[in-house]
Amino acid sequence: MEEQNNNNIPSISIEKIKFNDETSIEFKSDDIVLLVGANNVGKSRMLRDLKDDLNDLSKPK
Repeated sequence: MEEQNNNNIPSISIEKIKFNDETSIEFKSDDIVLLVGANNVGKSRMLRDLKDDLNDLSKPK
């Protein structure tokens, strides 16, 4: 995971997300993914939570 922060826009770089139901999404290095939604529906919170989860996974056990 690599964090990028240009112009205070939160972003993260990931290669694959695997969900509990075994569904997964894979990303190529040149993919751009936008998270779009109405105000106060949790877009920023979702990115922060995902970043925290990925950070927890990268810590040695």
